[in-house]
Parts: sequence; C-alpha cells; structure tokens
Amino acid sequence: MENYTRLNSRPVVEDPKEPWDIYVGNGSKVKAVISKALKILEESGEKVVLIGFGPTLNKTITCVEIIKRKKQDLHQNNKLFYKKMEDTWVPNQEGLDRLTVTRNVPAIKIVLSKTPLDENEPG
Repeated sequence: MENYTRLNSRPVVEDPKEPWDIYVGNGSKVKAVISKALKILEESGEKVVLIGFGPTLNKTITCVEIIKRKKQDLHQNNKLFYKKMEDTWVPNQEGLDRLTVTRNVPAIKIVLSKTPLDENEPG
C-alpha cells in the first residue's frame, strides 16, 4: 500500500442517531463526553448510550467507568460487535486505480440507564 494514500474512512451503513447517543471519537475529550452524558441523564433522559469503535474502545470504557463513579445506581448493558468501514485509497502514481476496501472494525455500545434493563439480554 506504499503506492496509495488513504483519502477517507467511513461507515458502510450510517446508524440513526438518537438524542441520548454519544459517539466517542479519536478527537473526543473524556471530560466533554462525561459532562454531556451526565447532562443527558440529569435533564432529559432515562438512559445514555456511549458508542465507540476502532481505536476509541478504551476511551469509551474509561468514560463509562467515570460516569458510573460520579452517578450512582446506574444499570449497564454492553454490546460488542463489528462495524463495517469503507476506506477509499487514492494512488500516488499515475496508472493505478482508486481502491475501495471494506473492513470490519471492533465496536462497543454501552447503555447506562436509571431504570433496570432487560435481564434476558446478554451483557
């Protein structure tokens, strides 16, 4: 791949975003994610959902643990899955074609709720 440069990387299927969803990205600050989640829980919502994929799995889990420490009596449900990402690569040399590569990236979705969650659901 030394003859190519990655142009962009995007999810194959965009998930609908709910008001209680927080996507943790590479540029997300832990303090900002925590304050947004606490604001959602205190003001409007019964639950907050933190979603991270790829290199942000650790940051997502860290945010959840800090939120649980700050706000007691939360119920948690975890879901591990793979998210399809599509990378577009452009050639550095003439005569080469543009490439589109689909890859599976590990992802985590953590639900924190004030009310008990479904006990039959794994996680």
